[in-house]
Amino acid sequence: MNYFKNNKVLLLVIAALILVNLGLLYYGFIARDKHVPRTSPSRTVMIKRTEEKLRKDVGFTDDQVKQYEQLRMAHGDSLDSKLEQLGKIKESFLNLLFQSNVSDSAIDATAERICEKQKSIDKQMLRHFISVRQLATEDQRPKMDSFLQKITKRMSGRGRGPKQNGKN
Repeated sequence: MNYFKNNKVLLLVIAALILVNLGLLYYGFIARDKHVPRTSPSRTVMIKRTEEKLRKDVGFTDDQVKQYEQLRMAHGDSLDSKLEQLGKIKESFLNLLFQSNVSDSAIDATAERICEKQKSIDKQMLRHFISVRQLATEDQRPKMDSFLQKITKRMSGRGRGPKQNGKN
C-alpha cells in the first residue's frame, strides 16, 4: 500500500494509457465499421449537380439546360473513346518497361502518340467549354465565366487548395 501512495503520478500515467488503449481499440474495431469511406460521386450524380449549378448559380433556363445536355452527351461519347484510346497508349508505353533493349526511338514514338492523343482531348475539352459558354446570355456570361473557371481550376489541379507536405 505504501508503494501506491508514493507513486501516484505513475498510477495516473498508467490509468491514462489504459484509457487511451481502450479508446483506440474501440475506434479500431467498433467505430471503424460505422465509418463509410468517402467515394467519388457517380457520373449521374455529377451531371445532376452540374445542371443544378447551371440553373442556380448561372441562371440557366430549362431550355438552356436541355441544350447543355445535348452538348454534354455529344461531347461525352466522343471523349470517352479518346480517353479509352489514351489509356491503351499509356499502357503500351508502360509495357516498354518489360521489354529488353528498348530503343529511345520506340520510347519517343510512344510518348509522342500519348502527347498527340492528349492534345486532341484538350482541344476537344476547350471547344466543349466554348460551346457551353455560348449557351449563356450576355447577362449570364460573368456568372458562367466564374462557373467555368472553377471547373477548369479543378481539372488542372489548381482548385484543390494549398499543398501540404508536398502533396495535393
